[in-house]
Amino acid sequence: MSRRRDADDDIAAIASASGAWVGRDVDGAGYVETLRSGSRLREKA
Repeated sequence: MSRRRDADDDIAAIASASGAWVGRDVDGAGYVETLRSGSRLREKA
């Protein structure tokens, strides 16, 4: 039986994810672009 999510669950998830990119040298959009372009694989090689 699945439980229906409510606004409090959503707010808690947003709050816990807030600041996840603080202190990193790339933002979320930049990271996704490296995955898309395959540059992450080239960097490891």
